[in-house]
Amino acid sequence: MNTYSNLPEGVEELLYPQSREFELLRRKILDTFHSWGFEYIEPPIIEYLDALLVGNGKDLQLQTFQIVDQLSGKQIGVRADLTSQAVRIDDHTSKDERVRRLCYAGPVVYANPITDSGSRIQHKAGAEIFGSTSREADKEVISLMLETLAIAGIEKPVLLLGHVGVFHELVSALPRYSELSADKKRKLFQAIQRKSRTDIKTLIGTDGEVEEMLVNLPSLMGDVSVISEARKALAKGPRRIHDFLDEIEELANAIAKKNSIDLKICLLYTSDA
Repeated sequence: MNTYSNLPEGVEELLYPQSREFELLRRKILDTFHSWGFEYIEPPIIEYLDALLVGNGKDLQLQTFQIVDQLSGKQIGVRADLTSQAVRIDDHTSKDERVRRLCYAGPVVYANPITDSGSRIQHKAGAEIFGSTSREADKEVISLMLETLAIAGIEKPVLLLGHVGVFHELVSALPRYSELSADKKRKLFQAIQRKSRTDIKTLIGTDGEVEEMLVNLPSLMGDVSVISEARKALAKGPRRIHDFLDEIEELANAIAKKNSIDLKICLLYTSDA
């Protein structure tokens, strides 16, 4: 038995010619990021665990390989995400209030596979704009993403637009919000993501208007016309929700004018709560 050919479950190697094709695509994507004014950073594969997981949810923590550093005795994590590292890098290197554009590309490692392929090693590329909360920044990042997908040969992407602020505003308006533990909020968010009305009702009940809006939130998805439906369904919700709906509508119209894509509105859609 040749033990040198064995790899851990969910771990693969990329061989020629696919390996060269992959590297050429990576370079082309990074060159595109650079042409848009984004500066390349190379975050480390490993970091101290407390820095790697700051601001991240429990799901990412469970997906992060954790080891003890023999030099310091501290816990170290193998990165399962690159975005959080970009946030840390911007935070400790930014010397002024200027807008910064950072980009990155590299592998991440998951403790358990999260895709149908069963792979625990994924290669990710991304671009972040720091120091700006403008809608123009949102338009820029989305436009860059669509150009990147075209470079990768994805001809008909489906773009989902949402705003996590809708979820946060509704949860904050719950009469018993102060009694909700962090774990219960996380479970509520996951139940909404799964569109499990039963679980949502179990967690918060159905006694009030806000509870009813949260139960119905998963059904508010479709084309741009669903925004009008959302305005009616969430009419008695916090005022800021309607500001968020205005932002989504403006962004959706701007993107649709310049790109031929399948654009969907999904108010609950976001990667983290």
